[in-house]
Amino acid sequence: AVPENCGFVASVFSDETWIYDDACNGWTQIEGDGPGGRARAAAAYDGESMWVFGGRWRAGTSGNYTIYDELWRFEVATRTWSQIRPNSQDVPPGRVNHAMTYDASRNRLWIFGGNRSTSGLQVSLLNDVWYFDIGAMTWHRLATQGEAPTPRLFVTLFHDATRDQLITFGGADETLFNNDARYFD
Repeated sequence: AVPENCGFVASVFSDETWIYDDACNGWTQIEGDGPGGRARAAAAYDGESMWVFGGRWRAGTSGNYTIYDELWRFEVATRTWSQIRPNSQDVPPGRVNHAMTYDASRNRLWIFGGNRSTSGLQVSLLNDVWYFDIGAMTWHRLATQGEAPTPRLFVTLFHDATRDQLITFGGADETLFNNDARYFD
């Protein structure tokens, strides 16, 4: 929130879903139940649905955030939300400011990096890679070999189907909010 008279106003976390139609140059709000209000989640599109993972919410102007480890699906054709309950016990830790992409060749969602801290003043950065097998409805942590990107947040990710590779770009480290900030390129 933006400081106001030496204090902060409470953030408003939206739970609204909107669809923009380019041909009509207009927005339509979708009614119905979906994920609770949150910010800093990541999303990916699989050609039929928008998938959303993570995010955070907090009541008021101070205290810890609730960090979500939920996966939600918005089916565009029916305009309905459903929370996905994985068939696996192992799920990625909740996170914010991470990246997510869709892999059409394997029907998977991939997530990378982010911040798992519940504090608005500290970070606990991640560089883990997880995938969600949509057909099996299971999460899997990828055990990578060799050198890996350092932990980061505000990062990008996409799946290059031609070369069967995940590509990440940029981000920031734990010094993001001070004068020593390091950004990755």
